Amino acid sequence: MNLRAAVKYRLYDNKKAILIFYIVIVCVLAFMFIFSATKRNNPEIQGSIRGLELASAIFLFVLGLNSFKETFRMFMQNGISRKTMLVSHIACTLAICILMAFIDSILSLLSRSITVINSGIYSAGIMEMAYGRHINSIGTFIVSVLLCFFIYIACTAMGFFITTLYYRMNRTQKTAVSIGVPALLFVILPLLDAFLLGGRFFASLGRFIQSAFGSPFMCMLSCMILFGIFTALSWLLVRKAVIKD
Repeated sequence: MNLRAAVKYRLYDNKKAILIFYIVIVCVLAFMFIFSATKRNNPEIQGSIRGLELASAIFLFVLGLNSFKETFRMFMQNGISRKTMLVSHIACTLAICILMAFIDSILSLLSRSITVINSGIYSAGIMEMAYGRHINSIGTFIVSVLLCFFIYIACTAMGFFITTLYYRMNRTQKTAVSIGVPALLFVILPLLDAFLLGGRFFASLGRFIQSAFGSPFMCMLSCMILFGIFTALSWLLVRKAVIKD
């Protein structure tokens, strides 16, 4: 199996999950459209549709979490190199993410028609939620697609890195990481920062995040860097991975 065949296999393997995801999304939007049309004269009806793209980001993160173990076994049994496996994953990720970014930007535009029909139901995409920018021109639409694309590849790469990391661990290590990392992030660090640093650590972290993601283009750059880091770390884990039961 060459690289082209490996990419086609991955795309085919993910096709069903993506199709089901969008069937659910379209059904939800269709329900909201019908509901807003039938209740358009009722002033008590209030609601919002926010961050449709965030659902896709979470979906792609989970897709990344499920993109290694079984595929790795199948590829190894068929003599596919680890390098080809990783390159095919990257190519598949880029193809899926640009497609979903385009579809989601279209759906975000369509969802705004619900607001036109019923002013009590508010619709906002990620561009409007994060940066206060409406998709009201071709240029803004392209920026929205690119923003979603870079967020999506970063989320997918993070999910893939996590699953490769857990694959290389034994049971004790998995337990230690699963308990230790949340405890460190949500208990130990906040306590240390509050009692020893006077809140300066999280204040500095907040300023760093604001500068790294404070504009659409900085967010794209930051997500591209994260994608590169997670992919490089995944390769370090994949290149010496062995088949496990």
